Amino acid sequence: MTVPFAILRHAATVWNAERRLQGMTDIPLSPAGEVQARCWRLPPPADSWPRLSSPLQRARRTAELLRPAAAVTVCSGLREMSFGIWEGHTIGELRANVGQAFLDQEFDEVAHVIDTNVTGTVYLLHRVGQDMRQRNRGRVLITGSVAGFMPGSFHAVYNATKAFVDSFSWALRNELKDAGVTVTCLMPDDGEMDPAEVARVGFKAMMDGEGDAGQLLHSVGAILPVGSAAEPMRDRRAGGGGHVEERDQRQS
Repeated sequence: MTVPFAILRHAATVWNAERRLQGMTDIPLSPAGEVQARCWRLPPPADSWPRLSSPLQRARRTAELLRPAAAVTVCSGLREMSFGIWEGHTIGELRANVGQAFLDQEFDEVAHVIDTNVTGTVYLLHRVGQDMRQRNRGRVLITGSVAGFMPGSFHAVYNATKAFVDSFSWALRNELKDAGVTVTCLMPDDGEMDPAEVARVGFKAMMDGEGDAGQLLHSVGAILPVGSAAEPMRDRRAGGGGHVEERDQRQS
């Protein structure tokens, strides 16, 4: 069964205006954000769908102010990702403080980053992707990062999860190339670009069926042609070599 859904980001907060990482810090909407949310109206058929929200007040308040008015169900599972000690800081401040060493982090924070960036992404795509493949139609936009192409000293876990997401998205795109489903990996820059512009570029790339929205934001695609790197494995499998590769991996 196909279950349509829409995702809407909360309206503006003071920290948004200051470009600070919010994560799980419970920041309220700013006065401008309140006005912004009151001006938003959900189009049909989304205007009649059940309305679910994160427990954080900026998300809950946005859902309450959306038109047409509707009851809001708070779901703890929709809570925002925790950025730990990064929260409340700008990208510039984080650069100056150069993150936190892996062994100095609480493991709960480490596990949360992995659960959000890796486990959650893979789980959702496994559920949604099967339906798309069956219908021979669909577009997927995955948020990767240029951070996945470099070792992230003092950001080791985050960069490693983005390396997984970047690689996974290109492999999945290749697997689905004949299924009418496109997979686009959004790899924005280091945070200097306006988030609204990043979203616009990513959405356009997804609708155009591009593999890498990051190529429109930076030059990494010209240096690392990751799309073509997925093809040899596909060719090996088509030629019967895929099983040999799997046995080799088990032996190692």
